[in-house]
Amino acid sequence: MCSSDLITAILADGIGSHGTVTVNGGSLTVTSEVDVGDSGLGTLMIQNGGRVASPTALIAGFPGSAGSSVTLTGTGSIWNVSGGFTVGAGDSGSLSILAGGIVNAAGASEINVGPGPLDSGNGVGTLLVDNAKLLASSASLLVGVNGGPGSTMTVQNGGQVITDGGYIGSFVPVGLANNGSGVVTVKGAGSLWDATGGGADNSSKIYIDNPTSATGLIIQQGGQVSDGSGFVSDF
Repeated sequence: MCSSDLITAILADGIGSHGTVTVNGGSLTVTSEVDVGDSGLGTLMIQNGGRVASPTALIAGFPGSAGSSVTLTGTGSIWNVSGGFTVGAGDSGSLSILAGGIVNAAGASEINVGPGPLDSGNGVGTLLVDNAKLLASSASLLVGVNGGPGSTMTVQNGGQVITDGGYIGSFVPVGLANNGSGVVTVKGAGSLWDATGGGADNSSKIYIDNPTSATGLIIQQGGQVSDGSGFVSDF
């Protein structure tokens, strides 16, 4: 098993560049941000019990980074992101958590799929949790609140996502005019989005407000979503 310590990890920094890192049963500790696809095509693969730790992370941060991705797969594979992350800030980016992998963002306050509410990017994010876990019991999950239309989260095959509330679609309360839209799909027996922080906050809320469609949350084939209360087109 190999291990590495870095201050900052930037994969594909310049336009037209490519950068790939594979953590295969080893470990990587970054004391600052992990950027996967800054202005080029970045790829991070964590597999076979690999472990990565970083305070924050950005996937597809700026224009030119389309297709940048992080894939976490296999039992024992863990990414500890203590300060939260954004998937698809400035271009299209994806995070796939598969086959027993775990992303642990327990200390985060916000997780963005698509640009955050105050970001200026026009990105689109895709988050897939397939027979795996995303643990973020203190964080709000924001899907498609800003940026381009079409950010998504899919939880399937017994996958589990734990957050403290969530927002799906345009984040109108902060006064931004944007084209953001989002859809969350939870499907299959054992698949769960627990927006109560694992029962820690029964007053948590899920807001759904897509500007062009009422569809924002799809629960099917035995999937489950739990929260304190829900609001549709509340803004």
